[in-house]
Amino acid sequence: LDANTVGTIRSGALRDLELSGNLSLRDNGIATVEDGAFATLRAANLDLSGNSLARIVGGAFRDIKLSATLDLSDNTQPITAIESHAFAGTEVDKLDVRGSSIGRLEAHALSGLVHSDETVELQGLGLSFVGSGALSNLTRADGSAFARVDLSDNAIATVEEGAFATLRAADLDLSGN
Repeated sequence: LDANTVGTIRSGALRDLELSGNLSLRDNGIATVEDGAFATLRAANLDLSGNSLARIVGGAFRDIKLSATLDLSDNTQPITAIESHAFAGTEVDKLDVRGSSIGRLEAHALSGLVHSDETVELQGLGLSFVGSGALSNLTRADGSAFARVDLSDNAIATVEEGAFATLRAADLDLSGN
């Protein structure tokens, strides 16, 4: 479904979809992914790169299971915020947001995300705000600590109390903010 004119993914539109391969919706101009749009999706990769997401609402990627990457990279518009619990119950090998501009990680934005890769890369996104518990309950699939959580080279002016509560990492990089 690449390079079409899909602007919105409605709630439940792809609910319970099971694919052995990839679901690619890149370069569509998608501006809105509603709560539960991909609920219980099972696939290898979900590619939403090169779209126009303005905001990632709570529950947008709730309870999806991907054996590889959730790709939100190279978004053509600034994402003003990732709202609370946007990824609750979601399991991915890697969350890719490279080349996107994200203003705010709201309270509990990444809470409940299970991430297999040993590094969480959130550097150079233009982040200005990290809300309370934004990275709380962000865990590795095997239960071990992350080797690195990288929030360097953003514009973080505010980090609320408890933003990193329960996060287990060998290295948390906040340099260049």
